[in-house]
Amino acid sequence: MTACIGDSGKTDTINTDTVNLIAELIPDAPELSITQVYHDALHFMLNGERVLVILLDGWGFEMFRHFEDKQPFLSGLSPQPALSVYPPLTPVALASIVTGVQPDIHGIHSRSDRRMNEGVVDIFAAAYNLGHTVAYVQGFSNIIETSLMPVLSPDTDGLYGTDNEVFENAKRNIDVDFLFVHFHGIDDEAHTYGPYADEVGARMALIDEYVRYLVENWGDGKIIITADHGLRRVYDDPNRLANHYGISREEMIVPYVIISSNSYNENATFLVTSGDAAYIVSMEDLLFIGVTDVSSSPRGVQREFTGVPLVNIFNHLNIDYSTAGTVIFTSGDGFMSAVSINEAINGINTFIVFEENGELLGTMEDGGRGPFMVVIALDQFPNRWARYLTEVKIQ
Repeated sequence: MTACIGDSGKTDTINTDTVNLIAELIPDAPELSITQVYHDALHFMLNGERVLVILLDGWGFEMFRHFEDKQPFLSGLSPQPALSVYPPLTPVALASIVTGVQPDIHGIHSRSDRRMNEGVVDIFAAAYNLGHTVAYVQGFSNIIETSLMPVLSPDTDGLYGTDNEVFENAKRNIDVDFLFVHFHGIDDEAHTYGPYADEVGARMALIDEYVRYLVENWGDGKIIITADHGLRRVYDDPNRLANHYGISREEMIVPYVIISSNSYNENATFLVTSGDAAYIVSMEDLLFIGVTDVSSSPRGVQREFTGVPLVNIFNHLNIDYSTAGTVIFTSGDGFMSAVSINEAINGINTFIVFEENGELLGTMEDGGRGPFMVVIALDQFPNRWARYLTEVKIQ
């Protein structure tokens, strides 16, 4: 047996034969498994947090990377790769996602299986037993039997399959404590046109906007975004352009994201000025530009942040800094610091950050250091780091 470890620290064992086969066909397969959705969600709920799970059917990691430009919001969340279960079929993977166990335990092994083994507890029952309000939004069918009947979303207008109906039902249920939302359009388009067709990219772009809305309107709590499987191109069957029943990187590896929804405070902004031009930059802008992990070791102590290189913000705003010499940072407490333009546009040096160790920086009013802070990652001392950032001035 081997173990997959997720955010919660819980483990899930996998049959040794399957492990050996995966190791042979996908030598660098990730340790993280989609079964961790159950463990991570339960972990967060036990800590009193609301949880939103968004499942994007067919959203393989290779497909995600191919269409990154079509998914600016999801790309900005920097998903990590996770391993699906075998066989990578929707009923099988969905059962593993909602129970946290492998198919040998929950008993779903094929597209025709619907009922899980007796005694297997799903995340809906776990959430209900904790006293949480729960909603489960599906497409036109329930796929497998679960402890909670899903809100079904048949295609009523002939547009975008069931995705727009799933989105509307998700919005109607967004006030519950635990919400599970399953979009199907990426998988549908990939089966129809092939996994790397333009139609798939267009559907990813639409779902990217749906996901953005749900995340930004979730309120306080955690959000988990992942997929059940990816798809591989089929070349030897004229009636089928894509499939997912084998062990390949395209089919078995999917994106996995855990985020804190309270990161997305739409009221949190700072100003960027250059000459007579002034730009308001929000958290939404940073997510659109694309966030990254930032490591710095001031005074020899390593610290981990999440943020955006300052130069990426300048480029996003189409600011011409070719004749600039200095960038000045102003903080809400009156502090000011300066860096040279070369330091400012060094993509591994100057960052606007909003989290440290996965936690929000907070605000000056609540004793924090944010919501935004300047980190000069290569500085030996944090003397020029600007907490409570209010303005970035280019001169």
